[in-house]
Amino acid sequence: MLLDELSEEQKKAVTQSGNVLLTACPGSGKTRVIVYKLAYVLANAEIGVWEQSRKMVLALTFTVRAAEEMGKRLSAMDIDTSRIWAGTIHAFCLKWIFEPYHQQLSELKAGFKIADEDFCKDLVTRLKEKYRINPAESINLKFDRFGQPLEKGSKFTDILSEYHKTLKQKNLIDFDLLLFYSYRILLQSKELTLKLAGIFELICVDEYQDTQDLQYGIISLLVKANPSKTSVFFVGDVDQAIYKSLGGIAKTHSEIRGELGGMPLKALNLSANYRSSQRIIDFYMNFQQQNIKIKGLGKYAKEKALVSLNRDIHHADIVPEIVRLIKLSLSKGIPENEICVLVPQWWLVTSISKQLMKLLPECHFSSSIARKTASSIIVNTCMGVKGEEFETVIAYGLLRGYVPHWSAIISGDERETSQRLLYVIASRAKLNLHLIAERGRVTNNGKPYEINLELDEVGFTYDLV
Repeated sequence: MLLDELSEEQKKAVTQSGNVLLTACPGSGKTRVIVYKLAYVLANAEIGVWEQSRKMVLALTFTVRAAEEMGKRLSAMDIDTSRIWAGTIHAFCLKWIFEPYHQQLSELKAGFKIADEDFCKDLVTRLKEKYRINPAESINLKFDRFGQPLEKGSKFTDILSEYHKTLKQKNLIDFDLLLFYSYRILLQSKELTLKLAGIFELICVDEYQDTQDLQYGIISLLVKANPSKTSVFFVGDVDQAIYKSLGGIAKTHSEIRGELGGMPLKALNLSANYRSSQRIIDFYMNFQQQNIKIKGLGKYAKEKALVSLNRDIHHADIVPEIVRLIKLSLSKGIPENEICVLVPQWWLVTSISKQLMKLLPECHFSSSIARKTASSIIVNTCMGVKGEEFETVIAYGLLRGYVPHWSAIISGDERETSQRLLYVIASRAKLNLHLIAERGRVTNNGKPYEINLELDEVGFTYDLV
């Protein structure tokens, strides 16, 4: 039977009808549940009705890689995927809304091209140089559903203005404008909205906690257009909401119900972890904001995990220490692609990789998660490995101002952001978690960096390695 391999929690989520908000804790089989949900809906569809119509199910994923993974799993289950459309919301808007219906907006009748991501990045880099902004500072280019920029930093006003002026002059549409225009098309064309809602009987939304305002708006319009026929399946984890600075909104149950026009929304949980040792789970539950008891049930659940915290090492000795920890894992037979080194900020990825390659010439290193299946030790950021898992995770730079960044501290979001980052970092590990808060780093003002405050508060008996 289709559902025989699922746990009771997973079965309940898959078979629940109507609108669902599913909280999926780390390692609880989130992707597995979405895949089985899609398969279950297809298996129980009114075949005659579906064959005579364009009815489909829609799976909105956070990344292209996640959509590809779902496709592979469905194919392995011998599921006909012709009635499933899976991809990012940007790809969905481009194919189903923007390309066929953009002429409905007067400002786009003169024509347009989708801006190349590299062009947009280069443009922002040039504008940062022009306006003397630190290259490492991130600028939020996104809008809300009312067309207001999400970036509140006044020092970026000129950059944002010139960025969008340049795109307009070149008749270019970036991915953020794509969402905004798609929302506007749906808003002014009830006929189109009703048509799309009639096609998609189920809308699955992966990583809902990182969904942006415009994305909620688009999903809301589709579901409310045909509430008796279109339902939504939100899956995610508020404790892993680490994209707030980029516009992600971890909406509450009542807020999402509001987006759905007050329609019923069943709240369910996946609380079993099939990834990590219970010791690692117990550690990262210190940073949990939701009251869900997570129980390890997988291969490593009862294994004696290593959880270490080094707060005495000097930053000049970081690379040799990481090399030592990598060698320790390799000596235990852990393959390279099951080892991950997490850097505190993205600009450090290249420099630390080069130093590690020099000291470990026999090993392979990569920053690409797509290469995780190959023999490469991954070097990336917390955001870059979200959704991934490794037997060994080594994270350094766990310092206030690095993790979290000063921007979260200044905005007053320090504690919440810090807890979520530490939760994600620690929950990537299956068996070995090595945390480093090095000494000797100083701010631009010469003040010493201190250990992440939330990490410093944890009363945990760490291992010596």
